[in-house]
Amino acid sequence: MTMDRSLEPALREALDELRPHGAAPAALRSRVLAIPTTVRVESGWRRLVRPVAVPVASAGLVATAAAIAILGMATAPITLVDPVGGGEGQVPLGFDPSVEGMGLVAGVVPTAAIVGILLALAGGAAAARVFFSERASTNRGRATVVLGMLLLVLGVALARLDVGLSHGSVRAGPLNYVEDKAGVLHDEIVWISTAAPGEPTVGLVSLRNASPLPVRIEGFVVPPNNSDLIVGRPTGLWMPPGGPGYGAPSLDELRPFEPVTLQQTEELNVYLAGRAGECAFGPSFDPAAEYADGEAGGYSYIGPRITVAYSVFGLTSTAEIDIEEIFAEPTRGGCPDRT
Repeated sequence: MTMDRSLEPALREALDELRPHGAAPAALRSRVLAIPTTVRVESGWRRLVRPVAVPVASAGLVATAAAIAILGMATAPITLVDPVGGGEGQVPLGFDPSVEGMGLVAGVVPTAAIVGILLALAGGAAAARVFFSERASTNRGRATVVLGMLLLVLGVALARLDVGLSHGSVRAGPLNYVEDKAGVLHDEIVWISTAAPGEPTVGLVSLRNASPLPVRIEGFVVPPNNSDLIVGRPTGLWMPPGGPGYGAPSLDELRPFEPVTLQQTEELNVYLAGRAGECAFGPSFDPAAEYADGEAGGYSYIGPRITVAYSVFGLTSTAEIDIEEIFAEPTRGGCPDRT
């Protein structure tokens, strides 16, 4: 049997094309060189912790948020101003301007925002972990992602909680205030104090709950004492004996302020008690008159924006409300005390 001498070279050329015996192609060499020469061995505790780290952390954040919410339902984390004055420091049954501090809030822990941030972190972490894993295409994975996103949205809503508190329908200055008909200060309703130094004043602020949620009014947040404070500071809050409603009873019917829950569309009339400062101009002040330089020293005032402390289902927050009225106290010129 003879073999064609041209067959062997043809077979050799075909094999060279299919399986080159020279150097490997550059792409193949780079892949081979990228193979690690050593294998990283993960410690036992890391192998155990890594798969459950995100679920455990998310569960911990949710549990912490729930604990804060439950604790807030029992006791709102709000710092009140201690009442002073009156008979042996006792809270009076009726209106007594000598008792100060009732209904005033010195500080609020914003548990609504804290719980919201915790829920947003927990939901976002859980959703992201599953979304970028092989479980994302399973029914259980999709449900986990949806639940995590719902927690994220709920958390953001709580962190930016706005229940829609607004001013109500009643405005008045029941004690030692007269309305400034000339409107020399602002476009809002302006009440001018006619109280002499040391005399009490009372203004009326109406709040309305425009939210479908029940909102508990905890008090009014007051600024810290300041030697050159221009923005006024009430001495205490009072309220009608029946609580929420449109009625504006006389001062002798009032009772000390205490937290009140407003249902949707309900209103609460809050009486702001104050005391004229040592530099108060007094009853002779005329807002329409032109005073010589140094005779009138300006105004200290409350409004038109006030900060209200409130809670919803035990979660506390604050809201700055435009009450559309100003309680102004004119001061004498040349007086060093403007508080």
